[in-house]
Amino acid sequence: MTAHAAGERTLRSQAERRAAEAEHRAAVAERRAVDAERRAAALEATLEARVAQEARAADVAKARLLAAVSHQVFTPVHQAQGSLELAGTAASDPWVRDQLTRACAAIGGIERMFRNLLVVAEADAGRLAVAPVDTPVATLVEAAGDRWRRRATQQASLLIADVGDAAGVMVATDELRLAHALDELLHNAVRFTHGGIVRIVAAAPPGTVTVSVADEGPGLPPELVEHLFEPFTGETSHATGGLGLGLAAAARIARALGGHLDRAAPERGERFVLTLPR
Repeated sequence: MTAHAAGERTLRSQAERRAAEAEHRAAVAERRAVDAERRAAALEATLEARVAQEARAADVAKARLLAAVSHQVFTPVHQAQGSLELAGTAASDPWVRDQLTRACAAIGGIERMFRNLLVVAEADAGRLAVAPVDTPVATLVEAAGDRWRRRATQQASLLIADVGDAAGVMVATDELRLAHALDELLHNAVRFTHGGIVRIVAAAPPGTVTVSVADEGPGLPPELVEHLFEPFTGETSHATGGLGLGLAAAARIARALGGHLDRAAPERGERFVLTLPR
């Protein structure tokens, strides 16, 4: 072998060795990068789990606090309402009666706010209890209409309750929870309808029961739709003059009962449909 050939062989050997070393270093770097990525993913998952756990614990604590506070609030509120109603029936002066009625309604609004806060807090904490029993749909719808017909009349509106093909249909549901949800839908419908028609209609398509509440009010502005069922959104509070708790509570009750609440906007006013399985 000539010296030249030996030199070329040595150079090739050195080049191959350097290439192998470079390949080894690249493989080591790649393994380290994969390990680092796995550790980062594991750390992120751990942090997310911890944050979720702390959030759930906070929701549970909030629900417990609201339950305790609500219990202390409801008793004097009920006492005040009873006293005002009694005074209103005894008052002979129309102006006094009107003022007592207004005061009673304001106190009722406080009670409603706390009830909705409690539902939202319990639902978000996964603690919203329901006790389903077989209940006639027609009874629920007609009772809800009766509760709100007088208020609609005061708004120069007509409230129509229609059980349609749901007459005689039974649904396994929590009657008190569902009544609460329907009251929230009717509260909004009646509140924003002046001199129009409010309808609560039951239907029984295959496998489900639906209760829709429609009004002829001004309808919701488009910017509210995205966060419609979330409480405390600034847009909702500004547009409706409330905290956005009514629809939030109704939607959570519907989910707890195995169903859902949807907005189905008509050409005029608003329409919400609560769907339950049967």
